[in-house]
Amino acid sequence: MQPRQIVELIRKWFWLIVLAALIGAAAGLAVNHILPKKYQASTTVFVNSPNHIDYNSLLGAQQAAKAFTSFPQSQPILEAAMQMIGDSSLSETQLAKMVSVQNNLDSQYVIIQVDDSNPVRAARLASTITSLSINQFQGTIINGTNTKFLKNEIATLQNQINSQEQELITLQSQPSSPQQTIQIG
Repeated sequence: MQPRQIVELIRKWFWLIVLAALIGAAAGLAVNHILPKKYQASTTVFVNSPNHIDYNSLLGAQQAAKAFTSFPQSQPILEAAMQMIGDSSLSETQLAKMVSVQNNLDSQYVIIQVDDSNPVRAARLASTITSLSINQFQGTIINGTNTKFLKNEIATLQNQINSQEQELITLQSQPSSPQQTIQIG
């Protein structure tokens, strides 16, 4: 087929090509108006171990990021978010379907996404769920790891206080001479 014949065919069927394009555009516009609008709000959390830059800390932070992914979709977080937002039109089940959490392998980034037909509510839910999840996660970390450390420190200090009290009692019970110096600790 020569270029001249191709041009002739296009001229002959040009009206059909334009008609098909118009029908396709009209159908797309109709579908766009019929389907409900969906908006997506997302927040990104970077899980890190402060003041640590070695390989083990990096692995620990990656594991912590994986553990963090369970918090945003948990029942207590969703209930608290619904109460903070004050929107009674949502049920907990509906909210759970709207929230998704992503953590790519070997990454310290956690992405929390909320899909909703209301853009303002999607943004408020995303930020509220993120802040509640961070607070809950930090509370879990503090109550789990730091509690043991603090209990050990308290026990060590209590032992030091007890031994110094015993030393003081022993020194007070001895007869003192004017030249004797008492040193504690």
